[in-house]
Amino acid sequence: MVDEYRTKIKKRKIAEYLKFYPKSVREVAKNARVV
Repeated sequence: MVDEYRTKIKKRKIAEYLKFYPKSVREVAKNARVV
């Protein structure tokens, strides 16, 4: 349950990050895969 909650938060943060930095989409995707 905790892991799922954390993944949801990460996805939300990534989504917000992409809104402000659409140029770094690839970098965020790589980081998301690694983490």
